[in-house]
Amino acid sequence: MVVLIESSGLGHTYPGGVEALADLDLSISPGEVVCILGPNGAGKSTLLKALAGLLPITAGSVTWRGEAMEAWAPRHRARRLAFVPQSLMALPEVTVRTFVAQGRYSHQGVFARATPEDRQAVDQAMSQADLVDLAARPLPELSGGQRQRCLVARALAQQADLLLIDEPTNALDPEHQIAVFELIESLAHEERAVAVVTHDLNLASQFASRIVLMDGGRKVADGTVNEVLQRSVLEPVYGSGLRYSSWRVEEGAEGKNGERPIVLPWRSSDSSALSGPVDGGGA
Repeated sequence: MVVLIESSGLGHTYPGGVEALADLDLSISPGEVVCILGPNGAGKSTLLKALAGLLPITAGSVTWRGEAMEAWAPRHRARRLAFVPQSLMALPEVTVRTFVAQGRYSHQGVFARATPEDRQAVDQAMSQADLVDLAARPLPELSGGQRQRCLVARALAQQADLLLIDEPTNALDPEHQIAVFELIESLAHEERAVAVVTHDLNLASQFASRIVLMDGGRKVADGTVNEVLQRSVLEPVYGSGLRYSSWRVEEGAEGKNGERPIVLPWRSSDSSALSGPVDGGGA
């Protein structure tokens, strides 16, 4: 199997000696949607930033198709992987199209004008993210879900083979959460992979091809949805305040037929249990 990016013994220690990542081995291949789960402070976002080159690696190594990445220039790195933050710290007073076009910086010289290839890449990214009708809209006028799609579209315009997406559904309603994850799922193909940090175990159950579970800066599980989303794996990390069930996915284009787990937070004072698949009346 072709491996796009691989970390070996990856570690990051913040100034002051706080260890945020430790001895983390991870590989991601084309076609995968890797959901990274874990409690607050597990090191999920730190992992994405370390892979993206936004944080220094203080232990171990990261390679791209077997090549060391430490000495890569930012433009060289941006042609291969794209980082999508949780949100924008400030909203620039630019249109959606201008914002998405910023993703082409790694393909342009300092004073270069946009080429036909640049415009085509922006058009394609906006179409994939369903932003064509919003092209002239100023960014501050957009809803939270629309802004998140803009962040993804800007990354798509980079035409990178790996997207690293950090908690894309924060503050989104359920409909827009599903829409964002459907977009993420559509982006993984023979040449591209996606790694996404999320707190939503059930979105991961629906859309992940693989799940990495983290705790205390370390990887504690790595496997299929059904291998990771089970009580024996999750309870040591999340505690006993979860309830477990499953639902049956009918065979479809995604090939995800079979049982998929459902994991819900549950109040500790309620001892009732989930029963059966949801479509069979479980609650």
